[in-house]
Amino acid sequence: MDRFSRQLKQLKQEDFIWLIYFFIVIFALVANRFEENFLLTQNKTSQKYGQKITTTILIVAFFIYLYFTLISFDNLEYLKRNSNNKDIKVAFERLIANILFLVAGAIAIYADYDSNSPNIDIGII
Repeated sequence: MDRFSRQLKQLKQEDFIWLIYFFIVIFALVANRFEENFLLTQNKTSQKYGQKITTTILIVAFFIYLYFTLISFDNLEYLKRNSNNKDIKVAFERLIANILFLVAGAIAIYADYDSNSPNIDIGII
């Protein structure tokens, strides 16, 4: 596949991801309404729904970060074969940035799990 077709395909995939982000924003607003309802009424059901929505958002975001990391790695490999050193350097920098986002996403999921779990000492390996 030539570079032009490859970039067009990636842009179409990114359009889909931006659509997912749109729904993430909508669901984040809904989760905030549940949290607000819990703060005002102490309704545990509202708190539970808000937490579940937030956890789902974090997991979806993690998979988006994973997708971007895989795409960055694939682009780096492609550019190593077909491009100059400047493009390779930029692709490597983007890969590092995406890996950092992926790690941050994993930490956010763990922190969310930790905040939603009972106060029992469980060893995670």
